[in-house]
Amino acid sequence: MTTRRPSNQINARVRVFLGDAALTEQRVQEALSELVDPSASDVDLEIVRLPEDSIDRVDHALRQVGMFARGRCVLLKGALDEAEDLEKLLGFLDKGLSPESAVVIETAKLDGRSRLYRWLTENAVIEDLRFERKNDGRGLTIEEVGDFVRRRVVAAGLAAPDARVVAAIVERAGTDLGELGNEIDRICLVVGPRGVLEAQDVQNEMRDMAAAWIFGVTDALFERRAGDALRVIERLLMQGEAPLRLVATISSRVAEILAAAKFARSEGLAPIPAQSGAFVKSVYPTLSPAARRRFNRPYAAFHAFRVGQARGVEALARLHRRLLDLDLALKSGGGEARHLFTVFVTGACAHRA
Repeated sequence: MTTRRPSNQINARVRVFLGDAALTEQRVQEALSELVDPSASDVDLEIVRLPEDSIDRVDHALRQVGMFARGRCVLLKGALDEAEDLEKLLGFLDKGLSPESAVVIETAKLDGRSRLYRWLTENAVIEDLRFERKNDGRGLTIEEVGDFVRRRVVAAGLAAPDARVVAAIVERAGTDLGELGNEIDRICLVVGPRGVLEAQDVQNEMRDMAAAWIFGVTDALFERRAGDALRVIERLLMQGEAPLRLVATISSRVAEILAAAKFARSEGLAPIPAQSGAFVKSVYPTLSPAARRRFNRPYAAFHAFRVGQARGVEALARLHRRLLDLDLALKSGGGEARHLFTVFVTGACAHRA
């Protein structure tokens, strides 16, 4: 979670909470408790919900100061994705608030290119609760996502999950916290009568939204373990993953390793060290600028270069062509998805890839 405070403290009573409602709700309530004294009868709270309500209600509420109360607090909830709404809200805020008025904005996303966003970064307190699988100070950390998982499971009426369950869910989490919440709700409904969510339930029922499965599938293909690759693909298809998206993800990964293999060959690299630390320290700095631009994360580059060099350009190119053929067959309706994937995997594993 990141918090940006305004340079102009006069307008610090404008608060913005970005992210899924499951995470923002508690922080919004805390902000309202701070901004609106429940015992103060002369400060009113008005809630404006988009798109049901008109954005003009914000201006209407703020202009009532002095008529019915000394201060007004407006809670604006919902999607801020209409250009007209963004411009109108900017106009309302830019006119300034009375000393005892406040505006709290709760929304899942906000266009960072908009004039409103630029105004808010300079004049409002912004708490960004959007989920990003990073630990670089932006978005939620893995630990915060774990807390979200625990709260969501308990809210669904199940016992608090243990560490293994939380870890399994976090591993499968994508970058959309709302989607993750919906997926947790779904598997909790499946578990329902037992009241206890177990790690095996997560493995059997939850879609892998982080694509962590890709490493298992590509490793199985490279090592010609057709059964292992097919089991993962079959599970993903049963969980509702789109066949074309599966092919695209596998193709992207193979293309990345193929690119690393080509760089390793063209730059005459010695055998890649078995340890990532040695690669990062002694090999990565010697790569060409083009290679470092293509692989700008040294530890991720280590895996791609090591696998790429071991498998070779020709074998990886063959596998990539097979994926292109599979993609074409799926798009042209050339057969049932499971059958086409089976043909692809057995064919790929019949040749060293």
